Amino acid sequence: MTYTALITATRCLRHDHVCCAECRSQRKGKKGGLLLEYRMSDTGPVQSLRPGWVPQLQMHCFAAGTPSVLVLSRSATRGLRLYRVVRNEAYIQRMLDCLTLLQTRHVSPQAVPDPSLYHGLTSHVELLDQTSRIAAGATLLLEVPSTPIVEGADDNAFWQGRMSKQ
Repeated sequence: MTYTALITATRCLRHDHVCCAECRSQRKGKKGGLLLEYRMSDTGPVQSLRPGWVPQLQMHCFAAGTPSVLVLSRSATRGLRLYRVVRNEAYIQRMLDCLTLLQTRHVSPQAVPDPSLYHGLTSHVELLDQTSRIAAGATLLLEVPSTPIVEGADDNAFWQGRMSKQ
């Protein structure tokens, strides 16, 4: 999967492109090479916003000063979904508090944090709960069930490992 973020004056856009190729098999070829066989494996755009994306999306809003972020999840053959996530000031502040704690206790003094850094901190538990709520509350703005095939495109060229001649 690849991720890119475009920041504009009024909105942030995050693009999630689902990879549709997966390695099916590999074997040794002649002269020590490796032959890989790929197959089409397009799971389609995400069905709902992933909670793991929420911190980055909220930081995009914070950095760009925007009221919301748009998330576009697209696949090569199975369409797209466009979601909106609204900026959440309380969430952003909790994230900054957690980062400040990490910075002051470990980064500045160059001390390795132990795995229980946030264990028992009410603000961290609330942050995790709020992350799930924000993801679940994302608004689906647009759904396109299939990605149109461009007229005249040789969609077989990639899979067969050949170039179309014109």
